[in-house]
Amino acid sequence: MNASHLCLLLVACSTLGCESSSNPAPAATGASASSGAGSSGAAETSSGEQTPDPQTGPDSGSEPKLDLSEAPPPVCAGDPQVVTFATTDGVTLEADFVPSGQATGKAAVLLHMIPPSNDRTNYPGAFIEALAGAGYTVLNVDRRGAGGSGGDATAAYEGPAGKEDALAAVAWLAQSECTLEASEVVLVGASNGTTTALDYTIASKTPPRALVFLSPGAYTENQNAVSEHTDLLSGLPVFLGYPDSERRWPESVRGVGGATWVLRQYDGGSHGSRLFTSSKSVTDDILGFLAGL
Repeated sequence: MNASHLCLLLVACSTLGCESSSNPAPAATGASASSGAGSSGAAETSSGEQTPDPQTGPDSGSEPKLDLSEAPPPVCAGDPQVVTFATTDGVTLEADFVPSGQATGKAAVLLHMIPPSNDRTNYPGAFIEALAGAGYTVLNVDRRGAGGSGGDATAAYEGPAGKEDALAAVAWLAQSECTLEASEVVLVGASNGTTTALDYTIASKTPPRALVFLSPGAYTENQNAVSEHTDLLSGLPVFLGYPDSERRWPESVRGVGGATWVLRQYDGGSHGSRLFTSSKSVTDDILGFLAGL
């Protein structure tokens, strides 16, 4: 883990709190009970034997059952940490994992600009903190060939391998202690990180909750043309943020999503994740979009 990664984690720590992830979770408790022998659900005879409670005993025919159909998701807590996981084609990826500390069941996977010249430190700590504060557990991934991840950088955005990075990230979230479902994951892609996000969306059996594209362009369609997947994409919430100099591609696909697609042009803005620096409202615009899901 290099100094930039450590800095991002320390910033997240100072904002979210850093309780040790090794602390055991409090024991689950059932319905509240009154103190004393009467709370056991059975009566005691003078000989010390217990007789079944007529309301809950085996002969009552109405033994109470715990209904988990509306059980809330677990609180996703713990320290921000660096994690590694493998893709199905054998590439080991490194990522920053920042739990939200909330029981929302929501997550965001961040996919940075073109590797190897960019990596997960592209995303500012303030943006990650804002997502966590809004209830999103964050997995900020070094795509293959970048930062602490292995693999070939070109394969991250050209050919079929790039989607494996996102598939592995979402699978890791699902098997983590937070058990985050693929249907509640938002993919955030900057520049050709949008390529991986789109390829994942087309390939996954479970579409993401939403997509956030920063500086999407023709490269977004390296493997998949948006126009060929309108049935899937037309109803999917998508945020497209871009500088005015890059408006051509977003405007060309504007009709695909209708009301579920939000286009935000930033006059004088910079490319990709540099929009966070050049256009101060980007974080608030993204959070406003997510709040409407």
